[in-house]
Amino acid sequence: MPKTSPRWRRVTAYVFGVLAAFVFISQGLMKFDPDGFWTPSFERWGYPVWFRYLIGVLETAGGALLLVPRAATYGAGVLLSIMVGAFITRLRDGRPGDLVAIVVYMALLLWFAYEWRDRRWRRPRHAKAALTPP
Repeated sequence: MPKTSPRWRRVTAYVFGVLAAFVFISQGLMKFDPDGFWTPSFERWGYPVWFRYLIGVLETAGGALLLVPRAATYGAGVLLSIMVGAFITRLRDGRPGDLVAIVVYMALLLWFAYEWRDRRWRRPRHAKAALTPP
């Protein structure tokens, strides 16, 4: 089992997780607005409408998972895969300013996943012993 991080790093990671969850959930929900910013962007990039909805669902779910410590690593993984796709899309679109922001988000998500790596969904070793009768 990996050694746990110092308390201040856990608190920092949790605060970042709450802020990142807010950003990704709000951005995910914005993907469902047919008159919003993302509709013409997805059209310009050549993606079908259903793909915008899929990304919206995955961003919202990934953001929500960031709020659950045992699922935060998985949420960060979902969001990292979306950000890789966003990086490739923006690279093709030729917007270097957006690439910098995406790389920063990816680095923060990697750090966040690293900090919460030992809190994944699993039953603790001592839980089985606690459930067996004496």
